[in-house]
Amino acid sequence: MDAQNEASKGRYYPLHILLPVFLINFPYPCFYLIGGNPDCYPFIPSRGQNVTDMTARKLVFMIFLGILGILSCQPNEGDDNMLIIDAKQYHQFVHQAEVALATSDFAKATTLYDQAWGHIDMPFGKDLLNQTICLALLENKQAMLENMQTLVNRTPKESALKRKFVPLYLSESDWEGLMRARKPEWDDEKLRLMEEILDRDQLFRPMYDTHDDTINANRKINMDLLFDLTEKEGFTSHREIGYPENFR
Repeated sequence: MDAQNEASKGRYYPLHILLPVFLINFPYPCFYLIGGNPDCYPFIPSRGQNVTDMTARKLVFMIFLGILGILSCQPNEGDDNMLIIDAKQYHQFVHQAEVALATSDFAKATTLYDQAWGHIDMPFGKDLLNQTICLALLENKQAMLENMQTLVNRTPKESALKRKFVPLYLSESDWEGLMRARKPEWDDEKLRLMEEILDRDQLFRPMYDTHDDTINANRKINMDLLFDLTEKEGFTSHREIGYPENFR
């Protein structure tokens, strides 16, 4: 239920295991090639050692290294929950959840939303909001509060969110507790820039007859800013600026 608990990423460590093996064994072949007598090294024969025996031991050693490599490439502990980003699967589960909502099957919708969270690192605000309302209608207050904390942490302008839940599903004291525990998860600088772009865009709309040139000039300023930001840091999304006030 808690959308803040994201599945851990998988980690693989073949070099972490194989590199020490290589470093330990590498000096011995070199020693053998320059004429040494590496009796302490079990996989290269000393002078006069049976070559067939050496070959068999070498084969066992290579099999051992192969198995070690395979095992070292397996996911580490906890990777059963490894998150695989799949937008198509995410939206399919969300669509199914919304169909369940339309039939007032809130339990099924909640489960489907949970499945959707397994395919994205950060759910869209409206989807998390819908699941939270489902939990409220199911009277699952603990899970609802967990979702609410995530919403509060990711919503810079929280007044509309409060109106949706207080006092219908939450008390004033519940809300105050959420605000005290709030840990903002947005970038203030990028949020300020996006708000500035929006204000500039709407400054003279819809006065196209008298301010068309100014509207077009402002549009160019905004587009240049957006293209520059996207080129440098990637597309700005709810990960950087949080959920919108209306959750659209």
